[in-house]
Amino acid sequence: MNSLKIKTKTLILMIGACALLLQGCSSPTASTSLAKATPVGQITVVHALPKAIPSEGSSFAGSQYIFVQAESAALMLNPIPFVGELAVDAYNKSTTSHYKDEFIGIDPYQITADLSKSRPLFSGAGTKASLYPYVVIQEGADDLYRMSLIFQLEEPGWTGRYLYHLPTKIPVKDIKKPSQVELAKFKAELTTGADILLGLIERDKAGQLESSGKKVNFGSYYIVGSKMAGLISPDIMVFPNEDLVEETADHVILRCSGKPTDDAHVGGLLFGVHYFAKDQLHSYKVL
Repeated sequence: MNSLKIKTKTLILMIGACALLLQGCSSPTASTSLAKATPVGQITVVHALPKAIPSEGSSFAGSQYIFVQAESAALMLNPIPFVGELAVDAYNKSTTSHYKDEFIGIDPYQITADLSKSRPLFSGAGTKASLYPYVVIQEGADDLYRMSLIFQLEEPGWTGRYLYHLPTKIPVKDIKKPSQVELAKFKAELTTGADILLGLIERDKAGQLESSGKKVNFGSYYIVGSKMAGLISPDIMVFPNEDLVEETADHVILRCSGKPTDDAHVGGLLFGVHYFAKDQLHSYKVL
């Protein structure tokens, strides 16, 4: 029995390693500039989740939040076909439902709509594009939850994503009942992030978010935070040859290719333009 368990774990590790290699060799969707898309006259903020979102997260009707629980090695090693997957889904929804109400009272849609009112790009006439603001709350292998604000901009024939990663992390022990101080800080950081992302969209429309010509290899717990298949550390996950748009002493802006509907555990959050504080990257190398 022990021998079978060891062989099963080894097989899972091998499959996981192969999956990473296949992801690196597959053809991802390129993140292209808004300036090169169909001319946009007005961007409308929409109170809904877009259809193309990272898979394997839990969402709730009327909410702008997606919760991504860490993968469980025990469930992934279940030898009965489909049972592991069903158990993971049931576990995610059950766990998430305990703390969803604490966060969904802070509405990224309303924050974004209020901030966008004074910006011409979001109040002009002409062809309309839809902006979907939502938050991904992801459980990490280090027992911390990280939050990313995502602006998904869609018009016929073009999709763009803009991501701001909130600096405050919430311990697993606090996530079901965060303190009022933690929630107030979360709302303040969400507001800061929305303002930054609105600015990025304006810059992108003006053609100011083109690649600097440099490529980077990077990794971040905000992109892949949990152990893949419940076994493989996220520290080894490095995304190669992504475009460096801007670098300062404390932050970087990266434009990344990816697949917007991929599993959130293995890179579904990669696609788009990212605003990272440098201390949010566990790996970073300019090529």
